[in-house]
Amino acid sequence: MTNVKRVAIIGTGVAGLVTTKTLFGAGLKCVAFERSSQLGGVWVDGYSNFGVQAPKELYEFPDYPMPESAPHFTPGPVFQKYLEDYVDEFKFRACIRFNACVTGLEQSSAQHSSWTVTTSDESGTTRVEKFDFVVIATGLYSNLPNKPSFPGETEFRGEIMHNSEVRTRDSLVGQNVAVVGYGKSAADIAF
Repeated sequence: MTNVKRVAIIGTGVAGLVTTKTLFGAGLKCVAFERSSQLGGVWVDGYSNFGVQAPKELYEFPDYPMPESAPHFTPGPVFQKYLEDYVDEFKFRACIRFNACVTGLEQSSAQHSSWTVTTSDESGTTRVEKFDFVVIATGLYSNLPNKPSFPGETEFRGEIMHNSEVRTRDSLVGQNVAVVGYGKSAADIAF
């Protein structure tokens, strides 16, 4: 790690932001790639009624407490604002490259461990850059929902949606809805 001067961080969710802040604070040149126009990962693009799963004290950064006014179980949009404020407090927004979708990652050589990162912006312009080190902080969520197949689904006359596609509950009003799953996102959608 003594030869590392320039670091690419892929993703600006919680892990990507903390990584960027820490490495930037240690004097490294960092570029955090974010495919959308806002930082925060899942906290920007959440489904209807999403929020943190635990009391806010378990979600706050040790060096940046959540505001007293934040609800105990913080809604997603409030948490996303907290992430924006975190970036501004520690002054590393200039490290974030928005609308930069990473389309390629390749190790350049085994002897000199450098990496080539290829990105594409919203206009389709491709950019290729070299880095000494890469951190992949894309998290568990993606813009490609994982929908399992079920026997008989082609005969089903209703709509099958992934929770990430439910932005508001308006389309669900007056419908018979079944929620498949038992995790936090299933509970958020059901309530």
